[in-house]
Amino acid sequence: MIQYPTFPSSSSRRGRGLPFNGLAAALAILCFLIGVGLQIATHQIGFAIVGAMVGALILLSLKMCNSWQRALVLRAGKIQGLRGPGLFLIIPCC
Repeated sequence: MIQYPTFPSSSSRRGRGLPFNGLAAALAILCFLIGVGLQIATHQIGFAIVGAMVGALILLSLKMCNSWQRALVLRAGKIQGLRGPGLFLIIPCC
């Protein structure tokens, strides 16, 4: 039987699963804390909810590629461009 080469799974590389974007997580936590602070100051729960929604949107939108990676950005099935290394934005709802 022929043995074809396989790529290692993402869980076996460096002992991690999905890559972690620390900047997006920090911005999301900051938005949530600002919303909670405004909720405490004004006694309206809407600020905390909006802060949590904006934080979730930031977590889903900010992506980061390493120096050897490229990302193809598609919107509505059409190619919008090729993003290189660094931080870039992908709008998750469009």
